[in-house]
Amino acid sequence: MIKRVFSCVLIITGLLFLNSCVSEYESNVRMDGPTLAIVGPDQKLYVGDGYYNSRIVVYNLAGKFLKSWGSKGYAKGQIQNPHGLAFDKEGRLLIADRDNGRIQLFDKEGNYLDEWHSEELGRPWSLVTDEDGFLYSIDGGDQDADNPRSGIVKLSPDGKVICRFSSFGNGPGELNWGHSIAVSEDGEEVFAVDLKNARVQKFISNNQNNDNYVVDLVWAESSFKPSKPPLGVAYKNGIVYVTLDGEGEPILLLNTNNGQLMKEIGEGIFERAHGIFVDEEYSIWITDVDANKIYRLNSAGDVLSIIDGQI
Repeated sequence: MIKRVFSCVLIITGLLFLNSCVSEYESNVRMDGPTLAIVGPDQKLYVGDGYYNSRIVVYNLAGKFLKSWGSKGYAKGQIQNPHGLAFDKEGRLLIADRDNGRIQLFDKEGNYLDEWHSEELGRPWSLVTDEDGFLYSIDGGDQDADNPRSGIVKLSPDGKVICRFSSFGNGPGELNWGHSIAVSEDGEEVFAVDLKNARVQKFISNNQNNDNYVVDLVWAESSFKPSKPPLGVAYKNGIVYVTLDGEGEPILLLNTNNGQLMKEIGEGIFERAHGIFVDEEYSIWITDVDANKIYRLNSAGDVLSIIDGQI
């Protein structure tokens, strides 16, 4: 009897081990919860993969897998949810290492270079650079109900904090779960996804040095109110692009000046469109976090290609 029980325990343990190996293998050969895909200066596609795999996956623009690098963890060079990506003027890849509360810097081959973290920086959920190399990071907070926090931080190209603006709340200019961020080329306009308040907010520079920003009240009062909370935001040549949290939801194209809806594209395509990036050719790259796919659309909303997450 004891031998039978022991044998059963061994079989169950073995099955559980094999199941975990299969699950890990499936995760390793596919994207799992990708957050954002951006085109790098080398004309390759860099994907934050993502909520589960916590690594970077690289494709060519035709969707051919090239390589992946990074691992889940807390040490320098490891990543715990690469929730935002941007390249700086030096060609370094900056990662909003959300769950580790830091920005990490890598070269294009995945070699660790540096990290930035401080109380003033907070917990970066998303980041973007302007044409002069300044970095804008949105602090989504720590989800601490007793001490809520939100804000936006502007940093110099070498990582020094220039200013911090906005705070937690639901009034104009306040944020509750700042989820994604975009900026105009000259850095004078900043757009922030305010997830829990179900809106996109616009902040404008109020001095020549661009080191002090205030909420745009015209945008706050007149901007289009989507039916579902926004998730991702991008800016390109006077248009603000927004993804919405929900199956089949379209991509919104908003007027930069007043936030009014210009066009909806891609309705019914996505399971859950998360990240959005617009490249120099005006291709729109959508990261479907639930379908584990990357879509490339044109400005009319036609699907140009799909990367199915296989690596």
